[in-house]
Amino acid sequence: MHIEKLSVKDREVTVRLSADEIVKLCNSLHYAPEKQQNDIYHKLYSDLLLVRDICQYGRIDNWGLAKVVEQRGLGNINKHIRGPKIKALKARRI
Repeated sequence: MHIEKLSVKDREVTVRLSADEIVKLCNSLHYAPEKQQNDIYHKLYSDLLLVRDICQYGRIDNWGLAKVVEQRGLGNINKHIRGPKIKALKARRI
């Protein structure tokens, strides 16, 4: 992590994170106790999930998008997605 700018007045910090650091942050947030999960948590986690997928894979897959939608309180996107991959995943879960 590289801190590029820190402003007490604006209450902001600009940092540069490596892909590995983003993955670690996402993993930490994934296992955060439910009592600590609030609006800031859900926004931060969903944003980091998007960044993580783009840094690691160059794209956002269905699982990542579904997690972002879930974290932002927009419902469950899996019931709206159709296609052979989703049907295969659902079949494996049964």
